[in-house]
Amino acid sequence: YNILYDRFYNELEKLFNEDDYGKPLDEIQAQFITDGVMCALERWLLSHSNMTADEFIEKLRSLVVRLIIAIHKKHSSNE
Repeated sequence: YNILYDRFYNELEKLFNEDDYGKPLDEIQAQFITDGVMCALERWLLSHSNMTADEFIEKLRSLVVRLIIAIHKKHSSNE
């Protein structure tokens, strides 16, 4: 379990540090978002929920979209 967790964590951290969408996240930002995703994943796996992997990923995706929209609205109103 720890080996899988560490590997997945490292891969996520690398993904969040890629420079595909502007300035890459710094180390603290990448760790923060990676920790959040890993905690959600661990909680989902340990909950023995009937939620499928596709449903779980969709929930994470929709949360990210909501955050992006909220951030965009805030920055748009500040201009």
